[in-house]
Amino acid sequence: MVDIPDNIEEYGFQLEKTPKDVEKTVLNNLNILKAQALKLMETYERHCETEDVSLQEDLTESMSSRLNHIVQAFKDIVAYIEIYEKGCVNESSIRYYKRFFVSLDLDISPEAEKALDFMQKRNDLIHDYFGIEKLNHELIKGIANFGNGFSEIAYKLDNIVFRTYLN
Repeated sequence: MVDIPDNIEEYGFQLEKTPKDVEKTVLNNLNILKAQALKLMETYERHCETEDVSLQEDLTESMSSRLNHIVQAFKDIVAYIEIYEKGCVNESSIRYYKRFFVSLDLDISPEAEKALDFMQKRNDLIHDYFGIEKLNHELIKGIANFGNGFSEIAYKLDNIVFRTYLN
């Protein structure tokens, strides 16, 4: 990126600032991402603690919904970063955003890498309504094995966005 002198406006140039409503949207998405990642794990713990099958089903639906919110917020935040860096978004698939996120080289754990892979896999399978039981089983198994990876992704994005992209 080009270093722009602080006094550039003295030379007759004007810098375009990121519109405040865009910044608010990014901040909102960061809050959603962090909150949903935390609530996902809390819901999973409640799911494990109850014997009530009906409540387990409701909690599984809640975890599924939370994961959908995580995926959408993740995509929106990574799109913002890409627009900031490149001036445009080249694609909109979770697979693309996952690759772009990894290219940021944020030193994520294997657990977070598995969470990213799971987001992509789940997104690919989400419209397989005939396999909903299998999909829900995979959801619970995934959260059990690497659910904290979603929080790590959220906090890595929060850190880079505040450190690099929001003024």
